[in-house]
Amino acid sequence: MMRARANASATRDVSIVMSFEVSLAAKSIVMGATSELGPIEPHLNGIPSTVLESAEIAKQNFPLHKAGVFALQQTKALAKRLLAAQAISVLFFIALPLRCYQAESFIRPYATASEAIHSMNAKVVGLDPRLAWYSADLVRNDPFLENRPVVAALVSLAPAEVNALARTGQAHFVSRDEIKELGLATTLREPRWRDPFRLGTGK
Repeated sequence: MMRARANASATRDVSIVMSFEVSLAAKSIVMGATSELGPIEPHLNGIPSTVLESAEIAKQNFPLHKAGVFALQQTKALAKRLLAAQAISVLFFIALPLRCYQAESFIRPYATASEAIHSMNAKVVGLDPRLAWYSADLVRNDPFLENRPVVAALVSLAPAEVNALARTGQAHFVSRDEIKELGLATTLREPRWRDPFRLGTGK
């Protein structure tokens, strides 16, 4: 019987620690009408401190009442210190590195695509911003247009202007396959924008 109680107590302690760690990793905690955070309430002689701090107990046994109040205050202070220390540890050792990894993972394909576009052997590079999410950010040029290639967005160009650029032999039009190879998401937007050249359809 004693061994069973010890195992049950150990299992309960492990579950409390696991719940505590999981809650620290969460952005928010959803609680219902019967939910409670705990148990971290101290007991004296098997009596909860929240019971001992009541006015009725103070009238009947003042020393026991003060002991319960003191135990409850100490436990609250300890819980706050533990939560603060755990939260700071999670922030610096888990949340911050994870956020840095997420930012780098998102930005890296665009940085790679921008470097690839600006190293193309052409005077003008035509890019349809509808080929990939946020690909309009790839249309970046020197303020005085002195560097080559010049990256141009094809959205506002007429078919005749696109054909004129193609006939010069000095322009390169970035295709959907090239964008996809650079690691950018090429899922079509809905509803589709006006696309007279069908550049955003992958055809």
